[in-house]
Amino acid sequence: MEGRPATNGGNNLSTGSVRVEKAHEIVERLAVRRRFYRGGFFIFAVIVVSAASAVIGITPSAWVYMLAWVGSSLLGTAAILWWLYLARGTSLYADAGRELLGGK
Repeated sequence: MEGRPATNGGNNLSTGSVRVEKAHEIVERLAVRRRFYRGGFFIFAVIVVSAASAVIGITPSAWVYMLAWVGSSLLGTAAILWWLYLARGTSLYADAGRELLGGK
C-alpha cells in the first residue's frame, strides 16, 4: 500500500523490543497503582472499623447495623477500586497500542 512502510507484518526486532519494553512499563505502573490502592484501602478499612467499634462501644445494641455498615462500606470501596484498577490498565494498554501504531 502507498504511504505505509513495509515492516514485514510488524515483526522486526526493534518493534518487538519496543513492545516488550512497553509491556514491562505497563506492568510496573500497574504494580505501583495496585500498592497505592491497597494502602489506601487498608487505611480506609482501619478508619471504618474504628468508627464502628466506637459506636458499638457506646451503643452495644447497634452491632448489627454497624456490621452491615462496615461490610457495605468495605465491599463498595473494594469494588470501586477494582474497577478503577481495571479501567486504568485498559487505558495504559490502549495508549501503548496507539503509540506503537503511530497514532499518538
